[in-house]
Amino acid sequence: MKEKKRVLEEENEKLKEKLDASKITISSLIAENDRVKGEFEEVKAAKQNLIKKESYSSAKIEELSARIVALENSEVKLNSKYMQCIGNLKDKIAAKMKDELVLVK
Repeated sequence: MKEKKRVLEEENEKLKEKLDASKITISSLIAENDRVKGEFEEVKAAKQNLIKKESYSSAKIEELSARIVALENSEVKLNSKYMQCIGNLKDKIAAKMKDELVLVK
């Protein structure tokens, strides 16, 4: 009976050691899991920031492209007006010269 009790106590002691080792393993796994969760959240936040920056960049590129098109259109209009003004000026000069020629004759 005493032998059986001693064997049971030894087994109980071994089980306690295994339990303690399991607790340490579980604790380290929980700590590692928390670390990984934290790292995941950091990566997730960085990804969101990149998406925001990319969206901002895309929007900015679209805005700048639209401004370029508007400026090009303005340039075309200004060139057209410039050419029209030059044409009008030539016509006025020609008319003035014609009037002067008539006066001279």
